[in-house]
Amino acid sequence: MLAGRPVLISDQTPWLSLKKAKAGWDYSLNKSGAFTETINAAALFSQEEFDEYAKGAWQYAHTFISKPDLITSYKNLFQ
Repeated sequence: MLAGRPVLISDQTPWLSLKKAKAGWDYSLNKSGAFTETINAAALFSQEEFDEYAKGAWQYAHTFISKPDLITSYKNLFQ
């Protein structure tokens, strides 16, 4: 996302509500059809739609890494 590219990931990550932010998509692994449908839909994006999602991905990632408590959260995760 920091590279400005939308992602298609599992909902078992810290990055959620990606579609709302136009940063990508997060789905349950139990919904394999959603992954296929999303890939097909994204393949049909116009350049303007892709650019909007690319910008949204970068903004989402930038906001996420700018959280003041991010380092503490990761330290707690790996303890």
